[in-house]
Amino acid sequence: MGYGVDGRATGFGEIARAYDRARPGYPAALFDRIESELLALAGARVLEVGSGTGIATAELLRRGAVVAAVEPDPRMAAVLRGKVSLAQVYDLRFEQLLLPRSSFDLVVAAQSWHWVRQRDGLRKVSLLLREGGFFVAFWNLGSVCDTRLSASILEAFSRIKREIPVLLRPRDLRKRIGSIERSLALASELLPAGRFEFTEVVNYSREAFIDLLGTMSDVLALAPGLRPGVLAEIGSAAPVEVAVEYRTVMLCAARG
Repeated sequence: MGYGVDGRATGFGEIARAYDRARPGYPAALFDRIESELLALAGARVLEVGSGTGIATAELLRRGAVVAAVEPDPRMAAVLRGKVSLAQVYDLRFEQLLLPRSSFDLVVAAQSWHWVRQRDGLRKVSLLLREGGFFVAFWNLGSVCDTRLSASILEAFSRIKREIPVLLRPRDLRKRIGSIERSLALASELLPAGRFEFTEVVNYSREAFIDLLGTMSDVLALAPGLRPGVLAEIGSAAPVEVAVEYRTVMLCAARG
């Protein structure tokens, strides 16, 4: 789901299958809210930006949407194509996408919009949406509930003087979301249509948690030779079951 805004954005393809296996889905209540507040998904023409391996895509399809996807990483797109049947998969950056105006009822970005160049991306969204269509971006912000495990993760990363994983600093991603929300408010082509939050706790086995941690961009930024040792150290400190609280933030906008 990389777009070049941050070099880490293009690193997920190397662990595409692990990403699909380990990353959490999104609350059913989020899709319910899209349908109750914005539009019915059955029959809706949807463009998904940075679809990755199709974690959100599968639910959109289950609810009857006709989905086309933009996924520039061919390794992520290969998993996506093998998992779901889509109207089209575009293997390029969203900013490079050339399609007729007003082609879609809904543009969705799940855990991906912060990799997009905001001004170019919002301009593209406004061109691709029909009048009265909607743009929705959402993110899972995870926090490790066990403070002792959080301290162990911090220690492991501090020892190699590297940035700590986002699971220990959801405030950083929340700040980026705040910046995106301000960009939406200033976009002349789109009108803010709501901000929603959903909360749930997911319990992982120790092995599944380490699998999840290994898909984080901050971990992928480590030299390949460092990753196994760091993950093994964290695994030795992790309890048998690890609870992660997810706050899912959804921003909505409408094309007037």
